[in-house]
Amino acid sequence: MSGAEPARPTFDVARGTLLAAIAVAAAARLIGLDAQSLWYDEGTTAALATRSIPEIIRAAAADIHPPLYYVLVSLWSAVSGTSEYALRLPSAFFGVVTVAGSAWLARKAQSETGGIAAAILVGLSPLTIWYGQEARMYALAAMLGVLSATALTRAIDGGSRSGSAWFAMLSVFNLYASYVAAVLPVAQGLGAIAARSRSGSVRTVVGVVVSGSAVAAAFAPWLFVAGRQLSEWPAQSEPIGLGAFSARVSGLFVSGPAFGQAPALLVLAVVAIATIAGARLVAGRSVVGLVVVFGCVGIPAALFVASLTRPFFHAKFVSLAAPFFDIALAVGIVAPMTFGRGRVRSALGAACIIVAVFLGVWRYSFVAVAARDPTLARDDYRGLVHWIGTRSVPGDAVVLNAPGQAEIFGYYYRGDLPVYPLPQTRPPDRAETESALTEIARRHGRVWLVSWASAESDPAAIVERWLDRGMFKATSDWFGGVRLSGYLNPDFIATPKRTIDTATSFDGVGVLERIEVADVGVKPGDVLPLTLTWVAQGSTSIALKTFVQLIDADDYLWGQRDTEPGSDARSTTIWSDGESIVDRVGVPVVAGTPPGTYDLIVGLYDPVNGRRVRTTSGIDHVRIGRVVILPYVGGPIGTPRRAIGRDIGSLRLVGVDLHPLGNDQAEPRVKAGQTLLLAMHWLARAPGTSVVSWRVSARRAEDREVKQWDIEFDRYPTVKWLPGEAVRVPKKLATDGLLSGIYRLTLTARDSSGDVVATVDDIGEVAID
Repeated sequence: MSGAEPARPTFDVARGTLLAAIAVAAAARLIGLDAQSLWYDEGTTAALATRSIPEIIRAAAADIHPPLYYVLVSLWSAVSGTSEYALRLPSAFFGVVTVAGSAWLARKAQSETGGIAAAILVGLSPLTIWYGQEARMYALAAMLGVLSATALTRAIDGGSRSGSAWFAMLSVFNLYASYVAAVLPVAQGLGAIAARSRSGSVRTVVGVVVSGSAVAAAFAPWLFVAGRQLSEWPAQSEPIGLGAFSARVSGLFVSGPAFGQAPALLVLAVVAIATIAGARLVAGRSVVGLVVVFGCVGIPAALFVASLTRPFFHAKFVSLAAPFFDIALAVGIVAPMTFGRGRVRSALGAACIIVAVFLGVWRYSFVAVAARDPTLARDDYRGLVHWIGTRSVPGDAVVLNAPGQAEIFGYYYRGDLPVYPLPQTRPPDRAETESALTEIARRHGRVWLVSWASAESDPAAIVERWLDRGMFKATSDWFGGVRLSGYLNPDFIATPKRTIDTATSFDGVGVLERIEVADVGVKPGDVLPLTLTWVAQGSTSIALKTFVQLIDADDYLWGQRDTEPGSDARSTTIWSDGESIVDRVGVPVVAGTPPGTYDLIVGLYDPVNGRRVRTTSGIDHVRIGRVVILPYVGGPIGTPRRAIGRDIGSLRLVGVDLHPLGNDQAEPRVKAGQTLLLAMHWLARAPGTSVVSWRVSARRAEDREVKQWDIEFDRYPTVKWLPGEAVRVPKKLATDGLLSGIYRLTLTARDSSGDVVATVDDIGEVAID
């Protein structure tokens, strides 16, 4: 027996680092995969995922997207189901494969270190992550584009016949995944020909032409079927010049959809590194180098040329070229390695990887920036359906102003309300649509209008204008890119009304002649209908908004509706002298509003600066008293931004809202001295409670109490709360004396003797700047 010890396996640092980078890329795509609602286009994916392959092919033939992605998702969904996570998981997988393929290309173009850098950069690219978390075909198209580039490189550099076959097959697959992807095999083929042009290789040209012909032949039958849809593909953007186009593409490559928030100099620096590296790859005339460069440039160039006749810029198309940009960027980052040998080269390589990591992490931060940006939020049908579910009552109806919404709305909605897609035709038939609306109004007391892409489905706004004229619009809220409006049908309001002659003149605008309001009490969660009658004194240069607020004696807000007159249809900019404008307004009463008597105030303001228009008597509103809110046992419970669910005796703290006073959509961050509004949502579970007051305390990180606010709700004491009644308790929190920093708020409930009944350790955090 030999005395020699068996060789110990050595750890391959480079391979381990590459695998770690790919694992991080997978985590970046899987984390938060179902955080956002499916949006409109993903609703199409969800609907087709449940259909047979022949049905998918027929649907795709009438659509502007080919069928391959839908077929793959359908096969996958048969095993995984159609949850948000399951529908988006294939795109995440495609994104991870794209990372691995990009690493191979960068390794071939530069070195093993270049491959690792590419895996880091593509893996943390905010643009590829954005579309790698979407149940659409763009991550698939990007993956197939990278894989076809690897196949073509193997075919030309290695003389692999299987590589040529794989290039042709992957290119065909990509054409059946995305029509825009047709640019990639053309660009990659031209890159390969350019790489061999100096050596006069006829074989390369012939091979590329043969592969391209095979791709065209395989796609021609489908093009014959779907050609008309392609010719009618709608414009994707506004007209854009070359400078702005280049800036947007560069921003998307570097920082993804939130490119407008990235420092311009840093974006330019990153693009410069990739551009210099691309120039070096072109000068080197390697097949892989030119395939990468042509793949990066081909898609943007084609989009710009197409936009000369039909604006065609969209981030989803640019995402197909993003991996090639990151490969060039990786080559540029590791270029300093060429100046060293031995240990120096190894040290330079490690330094280059560290630079790639820092750059990747910085770019990845824009994933969170995009997620927080309301202008980039996906259509939130999940939140919209939840909103309807918590506020609708039997007898309501839902109108989808774009019939295509039926698929995504139906994915989330499981309620019993009837759903009416209108208009039914394109272009809309006005008589048919208004007849359908008349029938809806005959049957339903309230209508929820879901509006998406109205400029395409209902360009004349037939549905919304009809509802505006005939009903009281009570709410209008955006959920990402989709809007939900709530209407109250006057034909179902059987309450007596009183007319108040106000005859109040607003300086330079007009006279609010009278207000008609319900003369009986309303309940929390209901809509208070008002009719305002204005007499104009002429038009204004600014489109002013009307505000109607329901307030108590302490000026706390319990209901509000802001809109341009005539439900946004009668702007003050088109008023004429002496004209009478009738404005129907529905004011939603906040869930949890305590019973009692409230005031209404009405006025006008400039939405640009928030400044109110004063009356000729010097005040900025008209006040109307005696609006009665009734007790409502079993009524709607508010939906607080921070859920708590803590029982304190016979009361339950459902949750709290915390935000700057006057801005309920903002985070609780203010400057010292400004005021916050805390609103506690309570539910009385049984009669009688020992809790009569509360104390809110602000604590620093070291748990030191620095400020207190006492809350005694004399307007509606807790001893009067009825079992099953929801009550909202607001409190203005002045921040005078608080230094800059983060404060944790705690809540103590106290009895009539001032003793502590219970403590809630964390009801939110406040940031003081």
